Amino acid sequence: MRWFHSVVTAYAHCDLPCGVYDPAQARIEAESVKAIMEKYQDNDDPVFRTRALLIKEQRAELVKHHLWVLWTDYFKPPHFEKYPQLHDLFNRATKAAGATGGKGSVDPAEGQKLLDLIAEIDTIFWETKNDGASMTPSASSESPTPDLARITTDDPTKQGNPGKPQSFYQRPAAHLDGPDEVAESAPI
Repeated sequence: MRWFHSVVTAYAHCDLPCGVYDPAQARIEAESVKAIMEKYQDNDDPVFRTRALLIKEQRAELVKHHLWVLWTDYFKPPHFEKYPQLHDLFNRATKAAGATGGKGSVDPAEGQKLLDLIAEIDTIFWETKNDGASMTPSASSESPTPDLARITTDDPTKQGNPGKPQSFYQRPAAHLDGPDEVAESAPI
């Protein structure tokens, strides 16, 4: 009978070590926060405004959650050594999503500040994810799912941030089962 065995440590943001991390989750929620702030400013209906505030606060809480997962689970000591500003950047971003920003404000400029901080984190994330190469997801051909291809478009109908190319994953046509099946796509 074997009493002692080696232990392997696994790192992931969930109970199963799936290893899937991406600042896009935080960015999408932050885009929602900013959009709700804009809609709040454009509407005088008190019922709508109350609903908008509740939803905005939920989205802002999700931004914080996704940032914390990256901060505490994905980034490791070597990353913090290479990017000494990373702790401060995450601290400022989570505060921007919290009471001092996304949750405590209805000013779209605050929502944009949050998006800008997430964009800085995103840049560092993809540099670390691509072994130090200075590549953003839109420049990378790497897909988290092998049968999906990364697509980058300037099509404004597929953009989350107007004026910035939007990347998304799309199942190549060769993986379709029949002529009536449409390729799946998911923004990142």
